[in-house]
Amino acid sequence: MVFDDHRRDNWAPYLYRTKDYGRSWSRILNEGDVWGFVYSFVQDPIAPNLYFCGTESGLYVSLDAGSSWSKWTNGYPTVPTMDMVIQEREGDLVLGTFGRAFWILDDLTPLRALSQQGANNIFSDKLQVFPPQDAYLVNIGESFGYRKGKIGDALFEGENRPYGALLSYYIPEVSSSSDKEDPLADSVRIEIHDQQGLLRTLYKSPQRGINRTNWELTGDAVRYPHQTEPEKKTAPKSGVKVPPGDYQVLLIYQGDTAQSQVRVIKDPRLELTPQQMKEKDSWIQKHLARVEVVTAAADRLRESKAAISYINKKLKGQSGREELMAKGKALSDSIDTILSLMFPPEDTQGIYRDAGLVVSKLQEASYLMESPLVAWTQNQEFAVEVAHKAVEEILKRTNGFFQGPWQEYRQLLGDAQELLAPNYPDLQSD
Repeated sequence: MVFDDHRRDNWAPYLYRTKDYGRSWSRILNEGDVWGFVYSFVQDPIAPNLYFCGTESGLYVSLDAGSSWSKWTNGYPTVPTMDMVIQEREGDLVLGTFGRAFWILDDLTPLRALSQQGANNIFSDKLQVFPPQDAYLVNIGESFGYRKGKIGDALFEGENRPYGALLSYYIPEVSSSSDKEDPLADSVRIEIHDQQGLLRTLYKSPQRGINRTNWELTGDAVRYPHQTEPEKKTAPKSGVKVPPGDYQVLLIYQGDTAQSQVRVIKDPRLELTPQQMKEKDSWIQKHLARVEVVTAAADRLRESKAAISYINKKLKGQSGREELMAKGKALSDSIDTILSLMFPPEDTQGIYRDAGLVVSKLQEASYLMESPLVAWTQNQEFAVEVAHKAVEEILKRTNGFFQGPWQEYRQLLGDAQELLAPNYPDLQSD
């Protein structure tokens, strides 16, 4: 029970608790525990020793049923906290303030664990991950009349809960890796696995204590043929949404590991069944596998062109090498011809559209299929067939190059062929 006597200039906090249905009461909040008088109080329904107290000066939290209190300062201002409620389905704490609108503390799971298990058991010397809440697959569209991110401050928007699964974890100490060649070595690596294997890899900067990030319910993005392989290791970009199901979460930091599981649930407003979404996902994965094969073909062609350029530079000025250099120049031109069928020239500037390019057909099919949340249509099927045909044709041309003219060039190199001009096996789309 909360008492407020500040209108008579009494700013003392009054918060009382009964354990015998009101026969007796004990004060659980004293002057010095908080600053200012009390407006509101709520007890967590899952962890009964977890208390939240709203005061004139902000939010206070107790993990031990009121024996001790700490002010919550992580992202929440010093503001009169007039009322609070816990949304039991989401596990969120909603706060109503005087003058600073509504605030939401998303996912109380870490605080519940601290209260139930004790801070000493959580704040140990081991990496820990808290059990994530169920995550919902939803399509989020733009509101009518404006474009998100393109209107400046014309429309006020509060900060929403990050999309996807919230992942909370504890890091006992932050340390540096001895691997100076890997720019991501000091990061926390978060891997998302399904029954077939690794789907998504996230890298996050570590902080001592409880950390939180979100998995956007996607797999790693594939690299398209026009995108060259990064020279340094980089974090994978976000790709296509995953279908509903159970996924394993694996955290890795400085040789220590922790794991948990998250359930992904489809938006209940969608008419698609989970089975339909999985079938759609299988089509998407087949298409993305073809993208990767064409990208591998482009990588081989680029590598071969670079090898030819290196060899010709070494041969320049040497007598009797004119035939080999001419052969190399002809092969380099042939590579440019094949690559020009895949994507625009590398020095292209501005907007360039050519629907006949292989990469254009691949991207068109990817755009139309979008995600497992979108029903399978005839337009998607047609785009996939067009892209598949383009893949078959470009692979036939690429394989023919490496089994014909490239082999003749390798023979001219003699003993140096394995070092300077590798032998590439055929690539298959399925």
